[in-house]
Amino acid sequence: TYPNDHGLQSAMNKWVSSLIGAVLLTAATVNVSYAGSFTYGAGEDVVYFNDFNDASGLALANPPVPGLAQPGVGVSGGELHGTPDCFFCSATHTFQQPLSLDNGAISAYFSFRTDISTGEELGKAYLKMNLTNESGVYNQRNVALNVRPGSPSGFYAMVVDPGDTSGGPITQQALLAPPAGTFANTATYESFKMVFTKTGADEVEIVPFWFNEATGTWDALLGRSGTNSTILASITNDFGGLSSFASATIQLAYDVPYADAFAITQVPEPSSVLGLVALGLLGAGWQYRRKQLKA
Repeated sequence: TYPNDHGLQSAMNKWVSSLIGAVLLTAATVNVSYAGSFTYGAGEDVVYFNDFNDASGLALANPPVPGLAQPGVGVSGGELHGTPDCFFCSATHTFQQPLSLDNGAISAYFSFRTDISTGEELGKAYLKMNLTNESGVYNQRNVALNVRPGSPSGFYAMVVDPGDTSGGPITQQALLAPPAGTFANTATYESFKMVFTKTGADEVEIVPFWFNEATGTWDALLGRSGTNSTILASITNDFGGLSSFASATIQLAYDVPYADAFAITQVPEPSSVLGLVALGLLGAGWQYRRKQLKA
């Protein structure tokens, strides 16, 4: 043992403590972005991102209905869009390992444009987080944000859906007020997200947001009566006992909507921040930048 070992170890401990403190302070005060056209919150680690330059990491499909052409959806020109055969067509990304809410809050993002003159049904799109990944099942147990542009007096919806296998009705639903002025024309993309946070042994808080470009902030979508739109879901009763997500989906009702970005993030629990320090993954973010309609 060298006589200066203790002093060296003490100095190293102080340096590591200072570094961790600086990282935690930065993560608490700075928007941190890693990829793409969304503004992410502090400390969000991007698990998956696709701006639809290609279909990498996606399974494209129409429902398995006899006579319905497959896949009914494709990627071109930096957008995901349905073909004329699209009938609730979808693009699904399956995670290499299920994303557990025990490891931190999870957010799902998407942005799309549409033609509101076609009405709420033809122009709508869904963002889904799937709890199951059962073979041969098109509609998995999921939580979905149903964005229905087209009428200021209409509604969006966030639902907890047991999927096709249970045959049961949705277990939770929040009807949401469409933000004023959104989808002003067919070239305008609007962005939305759902944030999932485990708030108790059997409770998950789910909050829907839209990106307010005028203020540069994510604002919570409100209920139709102006009330809070948060869903408090029971893992036992609403999630079928599951607290991890197997996959994420963008679903287009018909060939009217065009999606231009899709992302899933997770904020690691504090115990995971040390790993981020070692990997050097925390850094300064950049502001949201809306993509323009491609020629």
